[in-house]
Amino acid sequence: IEWSLDCDNWAGVVEAIETIYCTGYYNLSQDCFGEVQVESEVWLGEVKVRHLAPETLYTVWLRVTYRAGTSQWSPAQNFTTDNPPGLATWAIWTITIGAILLAVVLVFVLSYSRK
Repeated sequence: IEWSLDCDNWAGVVEAIETIYCTGYYNLSQDCFGEVQVESEVWLGEVKVRHLAPETLYTVWLRVTYRAGTSQWSPAQNFTTDNPPGLATWAIWTITIGAILLAVVLVFVLSYSRK
């Protein structure tokens, strides 16, 4: 999740970015009882949310932790995760490459066996 702060939003020394996310669609962060993640490398401008299920709708909120306290949660952002290539895709590519290599070897063997 990419984020940024401009001068209008800056309220002190930023120490961390917190995220909370839930499966499904939510408007309010207090309705979400998901996992809170804290990212202390704030200069990256992004937070990596891990262990998400494929093809699932999520709602996420961010807030900034300053030395003086914590900001309010950001407005909700919704996104759906992609479906990563699974075992079927891997098996198809392996069989295809194996068949091509076998065909090349057969052509090579047959062409030299006739000479």
